[in-house]
Amino acid sequence: MATLSVGGTTVFDGSALQSGVTFPAGHVIQTVSNQVTASSTARTVNSFAKVVRASDSALVFTGQITNVGASNKVLAMMKVNTYTVQNDAADGGAICLYRGDDIIYSHPSGHANYHGSAPSGMGYYTDWQYCFLDTSPDTGTNNYYMGYRIYSNASIIVEGNQPFHIILQEIQG
Repeated sequence: MATLSVGGTTVFDGSALQSGVTFPAGHVIQTVSNQVTASSTARTVNSFAKVVRASDSALVFTGQITNVGASNKVLAMMKVNTYTVQNDAADGGAICLYRGDDIIYSHPSGHANYHGSAPSGMGYYTDWQYCFLDTSPDTGTNNYYMGYRIYSNASIIVEGNQPFHIILQEIQG
């Protein structure tokens, strides 16, 4: 990999920034992404939980960003399609974003796609696109997970024919 020098000073040696090099606030330091084409298991509880793959219960609906600097931020962008089966006249659900074991973003009411007047036994698809600025990520490695919550007696799954996609960008603080 190439070496980058500015004004005769090496700032990048081909593998890492040299000590003392800082970018202006708001500059994108790194971008990582993960795409998963898998179906999840159905959830039927009234609390948030991390989403797992149906075939083996693995936490694959995730993204990881490493070497996050102190005072920097992480912009998390997530896209996923879900299928919700409504079993009662008042059902719905919502997607959330975890950092580690903490929910850092969710719909204010906890249920973003609430359907209160549809007949029971109805199924519907939802295309979720979230963008959230994590202003207090951990220094070092951060793991982000998709979670979801069901209102009342619905079931929700991630559709494997439409990939889950997460993009994480470290932003200079």
